[in-house]
Amino acid sequence: MNGRGKWQGMFTIAWFNWPFYVVGIVILILSLMGFLVLGSRDLRVLCGVSFVVVAFFLFGSLGSSHLIYDRSDLYRWEWLRKALQGASVRQAIISHCGFDDASLLLRRQFHGIEWQVLDHFDEKLMTEPSIRRARARFPPPPDAQQVPYNAWPVARGSSDLVLALLAIHELRSETERSRWFAE
Repeated sequence: MNGRGKWQGMFTIAWFNWPFYVVGIVILILSLMGFLVLGSRDLRVLCGVSFVVVAFFLFGSLGSSHLIYDRSDLYRWEWLRKALQGASVRQAIISHCGFDDASLLLRRQFHGIEWQVLDHFDEKLMTEPSIRRARARFPPPPDAQQVPYNAWPVARGSSDLVLALLAIHELRSETERSRWFAE
């Protein structure tokens, strides 16, 4: 068992990005109303196209979020078990940039590994409202170490495994990501 609800990932994404979805729903409603009540053929076509494009965005993004976060093996961890098969992992790092939904699950699934949680959230760099909402709603675990993405407090070679599930995209520049990988 992975300890997650069947729709948790999709609803979490929707929560973090709710303003986009609210705007999308409003546009869907207005374009549908326009399509149904407007007399001009050109305006009806415009409303119909708007409806289709926004519906594709809404249902496509939520559907793909559901497939990735809720229906795939991502949080079932079989892919990690297979990757680690035969390896001796005693110490591991889980790295995130403001939203950690994996460290607790990993600790439950992989006993005998000492997990170190590195939180690279930097409010000056990570200004997206969605990551701020994520951090406010789901604060980091108490043992997470707040550290810069490019200056980890660990000795070289001290960990057998480093994971950064869906987190490093919060580092927006190639330089930032390269420095994270250098660590």
